[in-house]
Amino acid sequence: MPIIEFRCASCGSRFEELMRSAEPGGPVCPSCSGKDLERLFSVFGVQVARGSEPSSPCEDGGSCGMGGGCCRH
Repeated sequence: MPIIEFRCASCGSRFEELMRSAEPGGPVCPSCSGKDLERLFSVFGVQVARGSEPSSPCEDGGSCGMGGGCCRH
């Protein structure tokens, strides 16, 4: 079940909601009970394991050691 962040168009309040797939009606603003909600993109954190190599700058502007397309040093 994903946690989704919303902003209420009526009062501007921001809140998170644990969304269940079978939940009828959808979320309601906890501040004003409004239903005109905008779904926001949330940023999530990633923790790097201890003892891993620190990232180093790449020639193409990216960084090595963090996964994904990495240049070779």
